[in-house]
Amino acid sequence: VVFQQAMAQLGEGKMEEALATFGKARQQVADGAGKTHPVYAIILNNMAMVHRRLQQNTEAEKLYEESRHVLATSLGTDHCNYAVTLKNLASVKMETGQMEKA
Repeated sequence: VVFQQAMAQLGEGKMEEALATFGKARQQVADGAGKTHPVYAIILNNMAMVHRRLQQNTEAEKLYEESRHVLATSLGTDHCNYAVTLKNLASVKMETGQMEKA
């Protein structure tokens, strides 16, 4: 329910509210399923996306990296969610002038 609320806020352009709500969802999943669960990684990805929209690329990069690690260990590097996370991470690196790391 909290995740859906955050997605609705995101759709309405309420970035700061969405970020706070995603933070609550993140904590709920961490406390329940754990920080190695794929849903945790999806929440991290969404939080990173909000940070990118807010031009907070350093925080976005950290969240994408954490999500990448969780997805690699939980779903494997052949999973489509892993590929999407890599693409998002590469985009942030390119936007911040880290072309060699992208």
